[in-house]
Amino acid sequence: MKAQHRVLVLGIDGMDQRTTKRLLEEGRLPNIRKYLERGAAREDLDMLGAVPTITPPCWTTLATGAYPGTHGITCYWRQSPESLDAVVYNMDSRFCHAEQIWNVTAEAGIRTLVWHWPGSSWPPSSDSPFLHVVDGTQPGSVNMGVAQMDWEKIVIASKDTQKLAYLPRVERPAGVGCIIDDVEALIPGKADDEMMELWWGDEARRGNEIRTYVHGLEDSELMIGARVGYDVVRSPIRQAERWEDAPNDALEFSLLLSGGVQRRVGLILKDGAGNYSVVKIYRNKKSARPIATLRVGEMASGVLDEAEKNGQARLCSRSYKLIELAEDGSSLKLWVSNALDVANDTLWSPASLLAQLRDSVGPPPPVSLIGGEDARLVEEVFLPSWDAYNRWQAESLKRLMDRNDYGAVFTHLHNVDCAGHQFWHLAKKLSPWDYADEAAYQRFIERVYVQTDEYLGAFLPYLDKGWSIFIVSDHGLLVGENVTPDIGE
Repeated sequence: MKAQHRVLVLGIDGMDQRTTKRLLEEGRLPNIRKYLERGAAREDLDMLGAVPTITPPCWTTLATGAYPGTHGITCYWRQSPESLDAVVYNMDSRFCHAEQIWNVTAEAGIRTLVWHWPGSSWPPSSDSPFLHVVDGTQPGSVNMGVAQMDWEKIVIASKDTQKLAYLPRVERPAGVGCIIDDVEALIPGKADDEMMELWWGDEARRGNEIRTYVHGLEDSELMIGARVGYDVVRSPIRQAERWEDAPNDALEFSLLLSGGVQRRVGLILKDGAGNYSVVKIYRNKKSARPIATLRVGEMASGVLDEAEKNGQARLCSRSYKLIELAEDGSSLKLWVSNALDVANDTLWSPASLLAQLRDSVGPPPPVSLIGGEDARLVEEVFLPSWDAYNRWQAESLKRLMDRNDYGAVFTHLHNVDCAGHQFWHLAKKLSPWDYADEAAYQRFIERVYVQTDEYLGAFLPYLDKGWSIFIVSDHGLLVGENVTPDIGE
């Protein structure tokens, strides 16, 4: 294939043209500026939308050129054929009645890659050996829908804590400061995982019926998506004992993972100045090497360890971040990501693509889905986890483009829209979020756009390699002037 015929589509979910234009004028998006200088766009950057302006219909319209009433992907859900009060998952290429552009390129003999394109890409809709497809079954990031083995956790360790405790799915009450300590009273009788199962479980993708009812604001996606609970581990900090090799002044604590059934141990170590500044996580006290070495403010991604689910143990990838550590070692707060099975190639066609990237770039890193109405967690965890994922996706795509001789590549990134569901509504003081620091959340929004500009910048060199690059989005996303209506949300 001649180099000048190669096409790369960089899709950014929910990237609003007005915010983009403002930040461009402020000089905050240098890579997008370079694309504009070398290419073409409307002066106002306005987009032509399909109705409804939500993710699956609009990405399917971009892929087919047909409007939702024609292609049939009209929402995340479609009416259950069996029940009037239930829906079934609709992000399924088998429900798309219009032809996707990647089928045309593949069947014309052009090697084509479709990457995490939501709504109409999975399962692969052509038998052509020239069509390669990766995921595309849910919002978020690659593999999040099928490879999860464990949920996110906050570990709170202290010398004042008396016993190790595992508290599942703690939901931080609105307006409360970061990572509260007296969490036992907030544990519901039964963890409500319904919304998470809708988006991140595989229940919906098996064709099962879903029933969820919106009676008011508290039941709406706006509230549920911003207040996703996390597991809390309370652990005592004690003098390190019975370790294979630990300094005399080392301290220890424990972590409970995999629904509380799996235990890991941590060492708290001093630096050259005599302050406790390093945490090392081990499988057990006899392990020669740590799983992860952590310092405050640094995120460790691609941490490999076993996780357990339904009695099965698998090698998984996690991320860790040490949020706080007292200099005297008396307390710490630590985030542990969800765990993704590194061998789960359910949504990779051909499956060898996952192995190709896992061996060269690394396994897909998990992104955080917590934080929302907790500004500290947004800044310390949510945004940095997307920084890490964006880098991995950019490197993965470049590796595949360089090695697999693709002539057409269609890609999708969900960071802007995912952040929008988490905290866009907090960037303007509105009831019931009067407690929110609107200036802080406005900065977070801008940071997401700068983060996206850095991702797009990774592909600028391909303009000089003969690639034509299209940057597209499915819809805009602005801070509302009032609270979203419940009916028809």
